Amino acid sequence: MKVKGAFIKDTFREIKNSFGRFLSIFAIIALGCGFFSGIKVTMSDMQDSAADYFVENNLMDLKLVSTYGVKSDEISAIKKIDNVEGVMAAYSKDVFCENNGENDIIKVMSFNDGFSKDDTDYMNHPVVVEGRLPKRAGECVVDDKFKSDKNYAIGKKITLLTPDENEDLKDTLVSQTYEIVGIVTSPLHIGYERDKTNVGTGNVSGFILVLETDFVNDFYSEIFVSFKNLDEKPFSDEYLDKLNEKKTEVINAFNSSVDDRYNKILSDSNAQIDLAKGSIATLEDFINSDLEQLQQLKQGAEDKIVELNNKISKANDNNKVLLNTELAQTKSKLEQVDTMIYAKTTNDVEIINGFATQLIEAKEQLSEAELALEEINPPQTYESNRYSSDDYGSFIGDSEKVDSIAKVFPVFFILVAALVCLTTMTRMIEEQRIQIGTYKALGYSPMKIMSKYLVYALVASVLGSLIGTALGLYILPKVIYSCYKILYNIPEINTPFKINYALACMAVSVICTGGAVAFSCYKELLSQPAQLMRPRAPKKGKRVILEKVKIIWNRLDFLAKVTVRNLLRYKKRFFMTIIGVAGCTALILTGLGLKYSITSIIDLEFKNVFVYDGIVAMNVENFSSDEAYSIVTNNNNIVKSLETYQTSAEASANDENQAIS
Repeated sequence: MKVKGAFIKDTFREIKNSFGRFLSIFAIIALGCGFFSGIKVTMSDMQDSAADYFVENNLMDLKLVSTYGVKSDEISAIKKIDNVEGVMAAYSKDVFCENNGENDIIKVMSFNDGFSKDDTDYMNHPVVVEGRLPKRAGECVVDDKFKSDKNYAIGKKITLLTPDENEDLKDTLVSQTYEIVGIVTSPLHIGYERDKTNVGTGNVSGFILVLETDFVNDFYSEIFVSFKNLDEKPFSDEYLDKLNEKKTEVINAFNSSVDDRYNKILSDSNAQIDLAKGSIATLEDFINSDLEQLQQLKQGAEDKIVELNNKISKANDNNKVLLNTELAQTKSKLEQVDTMIYAKTTNDVEIINGFATQLIEAKEQLSEAELALEEINPPQTYESNRYSSDDYGSFIGDSEKVDSIAKVFPVFFILVAALVCLTTMTRMIEEQRIQIGTYKALGYSPMKIMSKYLVYALVASVLGSLIGTALGLYILPKVIYSCYKILYNIPEINTPFKINYALACMAVSVICTGGAVAFSCYKELLSQPAQLMRPRAPKKGKRVILEKVKIIWNRLDFLAKVTVRNLLRYKKRFFMTIIGVAGCTALILTGLGLKYSITSIIDLEFKNVFVYDGIVAMNVENFSSDEAYSIVTNNNNIVKSLETYQTSAEASANDENQAIS
């Protein structure tokens, strides 16, 4: 028992006496595990943090828009579907906002302060960065994208302008001037790219939120939908597959409701045309008929009234409405006949001319109704989801880039760590040949002797892997995401400790260090104690292949010849050094390459791709005007210009939509 205790004590005394060597194994293992786990977990931490942000602020799953707007019929139709969890309709309007002599394109969006945060119908919660949300008419909050612009600071007032000269902004908004009371971010825009628009340059500069009651439209602009049991990670293919499966019924219900409104508009327009045609025919009959024909018309109207009264007495409630309408029209016709009979009997020119005027007005109404019918186009509906946003796709791509780096970059650290452990433990065991021989002479088994060095290495690797992994999981994702923070407005990344990464890193570390110990001890433990207790005989000197190349060998001095012979004598150390230096050089080269590839894009982008300094946007109807174009071309400060036509559209492929310009 005492022998066993002495062996254990000697094992831990070895750690104390060679603490520098122990610390080097610990540090390289911690560094390798920290880099591997930190970089590898960054993608999942970024996506999980974004997913939590979406859940907390109830980001929509589907957005629907139609050229006929959105009314309560569509909201009710979608709410009836079982898979739907929440439905929220909202207003929006693209306008101009004057800023230092230029017109910023602003998307004005509605904010409903009547919802509670837990209401499933309340989606896309704005996140307050500074100030507060609007509480009364005339207040607004602005996009976080504008926070560095003094003209959009809290307390400032902004004036909105209509982009269409033929439109009055008061037909959409209660006020044109709003006071800024806060700065917000929106889960609809996780980055700094905004929607496309047909206004101005085609790119929205940012958004503002106003109370829903500040809009005076008689229909909503868009409708947002969230689905039940859509619990998959929002950046996964499973989420998109489930969304595509669930959205079909919602889109069909939305389209059906919009089509019903369209058909109702068509029906009403046709009814107005029929009514106008009927009025024209009646008035023409009155004007062109003599007294005898008017008497016949009167008799026909009276008979019709009697017939309708009989039908009404026997009809059900639904039919009575239509019959009463027809009865009122017949009575009106009878009154007009009596009036015309009186006018022709007394030769009252004023009344006769009045009927002629009514005929002209009826023909004008018919012309207007037919023109309006021609302008009624079939409705177009558009759908979009989270993946439709450029920011959303960019976030997925950027997080996956980090994961791609994690497949290669940390491997160098693991390889260097394994080589350092192998070199260190080999040298340690070679230095302790006499001690190993003493242990064998005292009767310790080879496994018992090896256990001393295994404990030495495993304590360093276990502690190093645990501490390195913990620091890597916490620090590296934060450092990497801080670089992406300039592109995205998602709050700080969450970095939970993930036990599976800690166990995996520990297993790899134990295998590497344990294997190095076993490899180093194996040859020594095969020798007899008497051999081990004597110093190892120097390796037999050998001629190296370079000695045969006399033109080189004869020119080397003594130390150079010794160095060449030692390099080839200790081949293991030689190759370890080469691999270690090569790995470290590759890491440095990778870091410099990443830095250069990122910074050089800026120059390429704005010197070779986008070579213009500014865009001047004009109304489409004025663009062909020579006067409007000459304002630009005759400016002495402009060297070159190119006229283009630009509009926004949406491309669709494989059930995915993408906004394009």
